[in-house]
Amino acid sequence: MVDAAACSRNSLPRNDDGSGPRVDLPFEVNFYGQTHDHVFVNNNGNVTFDQALSTFTPFGLKDTSRAIIAPFFADVDTRPTGSDVVRYGYGTTVYEGHEAFCVDWRNVGYYNGKTDKLNSFQLLLVARPDQGRGAFDIVFNYDGVQWETGDASGGRNGLGGTPARIGFASGRPGGTSEQPSTRPGTELPGSGESGAFLDSSPNGLVHSSLGSSVPGRYVFKVRNQGVVADKYVALGDSFQSGEGSYLYEDGTGAFGGCHRSTLAYPKVLASTTVRLDLDFEACSGAKMGDLVSTFKSENPQIDSLGYDTRLVTIGIGGNDLDFSGTLKNCIVQGLNPLNTFGPSCQKNFGADVDRNLTSLEKGKLRTDLVSLYRVVRAKAPYARVVVVSYPRFFNQSNFLNQNCQFIRGSDQKWINSSIDRADAAIGRAAQQVGFEHVNMADVLTLQDACAPAPAINGILFTAQHKGADNESFHPNPLGHARMAARIQSQLATITRPTYDILPGQTVVRKFTVSGRTVSVNVAWPGSDVETTLISPSGVRYTRSEPREADHANGPTYEYFTVPDAEAGEWTISSYGLDVAPEGEPVTLSTYEEEVLAPLPVAVVRTSGTGRTLSFDGTGSSVVGGRVVRYEWDFGDGTTGEGATVEHTFAEPGLYQVALVVTDDRGGVGFGATEGPVAAEDATPMRRSGVVRSASNLTITNSTSLVGPAADAVVDGDFTCDSRGHVGGDVIATGSVTLTNDCSVDGSITAGGTVRMDSNVRVGGDVTASGQVTVQSSVRVGGDVATADTLQVMDGRTVEQLRSIGSITGVVTERKALPPVVVPPVDELVAGSAPATDLSWGQWLKATAQANQAPSWSQGLSANPGCTLASWSAGGNVVSTAGATRIDATRAVSGCSSVSLQDQTLRLEGDLTIVAEGLTSTNGLRVVSADGAAHTLRIVVPGTLDGCATGRDIALVGPTTADDQVTVRLETPGRVRLDGQTDLRGAVVTGCLSATGAVTLRTV
Repeated sequence: MVDAAACSRNSLPRNDDGSGPRVDLPFEVNFYGQTHDHVFVNNNGNVTFDQALSTFTPFGLKDTSRAIIAPFFADVDTRPTGSDVVRYGYGTTVYEGHEAFCVDWRNVGYYNGKTDKLNSFQLLLVARPDQGRGAFDIVFNYDGVQWETGDASGGRNGLGGTPARIGFASGRPGGTSEQPSTRPGTELPGSGESGAFLDSSPNGLVHSSLGSSVPGRYVFKVRNQGVVADKYVALGDSFQSGEGSYLYEDGTGAFGGCHRSTLAYPKVLASTTVRLDLDFEACSGAKMGDLVSTFKSENPQIDSLGYDTRLVTIGIGGNDLDFSGTLKNCIVQGLNPLNTFGPSCQKNFGADVDRNLTSLEKGKLRTDLVSLYRVVRAKAPYARVVVVSYPRFFNQSNFLNQNCQFIRGSDQKWINSSIDRADAAIGRAAQQVGFEHVNMADVLTLQDACAPAPAINGILFTAQHKGADNESFHPNPLGHARMAARIQSQLATITRPTYDILPGQTVVRKFTVSGRTVSVNVAWPGSDVETTLISPSGVRYTRSEPREADHANGPTYEYFTVPDAEAGEWTISSYGLDVAPEGEPVTLSTYEEEVLAPLPVAVVRTSGTGRTLSFDGTGSSVVGGRVVRYEWDFGDGTTGEGATVEHTFAEPGLYQVALVVTDDRGGVGFGATEGPVAAEDATPMRRSGVVRSASNLTITNSTSLVGPAADAVVDGDFTCDSRGHVGGDVIATGSVTLTNDCSVDGSITAGGTVRMDSNVRVGGDVTASGQVTVQSSVRVGGDVATADTLQVMDGRTVEQLRSIGSITGVVTERKALPPVVVPPVDELVAGSAPATDLSWGQWLKATAQANQAPSWSQGLSANPGCTLASWSAGGNVVSTAGATRIDATRAVSGCSSVSLQDQTLRLEGDLTIVAEGLTSTNGLRVVSADGAAHTLRIVVPGTLDGCATGRDIALVGPTTADDQVTVRLETPGRVRLDGQTDLRGAVVTGCLSATGAVTLRTV
């Protein structure tokens, strides 16, 4: 509290609910557009402009007809001698060099004559004619608040009941936000709430401040025709609205709504330490442009700003970068059931994210953001503006934090790195316009999305919204509490002025420029300070002639942004054009656009076969620096370090290996293999027709074998999982396992055990040489016969299974059964010679001639090579007339393997290609040119016994065939189907792998 003799020059007699006489003020004040030259000092913690007030139970100040300023509106009782009296006066009272009217309530008690608890508070009305006629400051000071209620207001021992209210009112209820000068009034958060203002509360009045670094001091500026700067406006997107913290305000919680949470950080600030009237405008889904236009049927957020705005928090840009869409795509990939760790999100979506981030750093998004910030300053010239950026989602320090929230470790690091880039770019934009920046990057440290007590939601699924819910990856109430604390810490930091300026005084400052775009921001509390910039060569940039600079000025600010500013020493000359006699504090900031260091580029090379592969990152580089760290994410839950590494995959499958490199400047770059690399034992196909496999076979993930005799014949174990479907029989020399909604339309014959659970359906019989184990959710349409016993997992008896329809037929245990032998496969041979028998070279040459290929085409040369492509044969269409066999074996063609590139085979007869290996890339289309039924047979000669190496048939890219065409793929090695495939035929193979949407239909 301010100690001045004039504050105690006058006093009210000891009383309860009394008032003093009309007191003439030493200066006029313009309060909400009405000029006042006197007040009434009232015992109960307030002054009024219209007439004395004896009311002892506080009423709401936001919609009252009384013109009032109340530092602590409650039932003060100064009758007992243990309480001091209310004192007031003016004359020598000065606040920060300005004349002031003072009212003291020091050590006052409460009704009824109680002095066991005492309060000390003060009101100052401070003249500010330098800010305009009638301009003044309202200052509330608090030294101690021990009670909140009088006994006649429902209180007990000074507590509870109807507690005190703090604030002010115009006395003209019904004002609007569009006409802030007639807004009815403002109450400090906590008004009317028991315990909110007490010293015993951590958010009590003595523990906080507003507009001052002095604890217990709250300063409100009244400017521009009586407008009180008493409003806190929260602008931005879902991270500011509280999406994910739930408990949404009425009218905002519907799907697609603004989702303004009562637990969001603006609400936390307004209810604790920021003693201002909150205008909560932030809206989920908002982009930069949505702040200045109608969005979700609401007025532009920016329209809420005005001369009455005291504080602005603004967080925007995340939706412009499409972080939400990227994360959802990453999650979809992470849920890929064929690969537990999924492909690299960075590899697939990194280019789009990088393009948006670059735009935010130095492109259109940066320009848009700076322009938006400038609009905020113009509309709220008296506001303190705090720019809020975004928190990281994942553990920053632990690269081994694998598969968190369905996102692999390298992608977590990439997402965090992208957030860091965005935060830094947002911070630079804030610095350019002279705003404060609260960087939230590490605010959730140790409470990230995968921590035991996370402060941010992970992935949330809802059936209603069919996918990831919008609340995913948004701070929860704990996160918003941490964000509020970080902002409050910034608000507690008082920016010291650069210098004071007197009327008519010129203050000069100099700064050095390197030749890039420069911004100069000058700010002052009010009045007018005129700025001139002078370049090293003497060119002057003034308010009246800003030249090529972007320039504007308002009642509290002026700025210049000079593109490609002249290199050298610049001069900033500030002139006190219209300032208070005692001077005006001026804050000056300069910003020159930074040159961002290039980020390293990660390059991955792969070599090796089988499950042990080598990875080389030495091709990674960075302009002007060197790579000092290589981190590998192998996609199987393991990681490694080093420029070159060798890794053995524990399980067969397809894996996209990612690399994170760090340079000597701390820059981070990301890369991955172009596509998935295959460990030797590849993943099973997703969909298939009839298959004869010489080794174990797994049908999974909605695989369906359909058509006549859609059998799975396996020399080994057979597994069906996750809604797999076999339209025919399953015959396996080993064991059979069916689970998770798998179905078999025909019968099962197993040389080992059979296990069925989780809603399995079998249309026919189950016959097993080993034990049969079932769950009661299983349905078997035929008999069950086992050479061992039938076991029920969930404790039911066989009779109970029959009674509920789990098994329809007869159950026979300990039955003598013959061994299971799959039908033998003859030697895979080329077949007899058809009408036309060509070598590979002859076929390639004939095709080139038919396509009228240029004379230089390789297909027309003496050595036509091993590839049939447009560049070798002059086109992408190959026609056959009549039955044809092509001999592409090494002995005839010299090729260990031949290749078809983006070809269409037009058949007017059957076509057989015999080779020691064949690969089709960029798609293969097989059509019947005459509408008749034909067969394409690709065969690698040999004996079907296990899975031979180096004898592969690989169809990569979209592969399709007419319904009139039957396709047979035969090899003792591997058949690999990669990409969308739809064929009618059969596969006879040593082993099989497939990725993409692969369908094989039976003939």
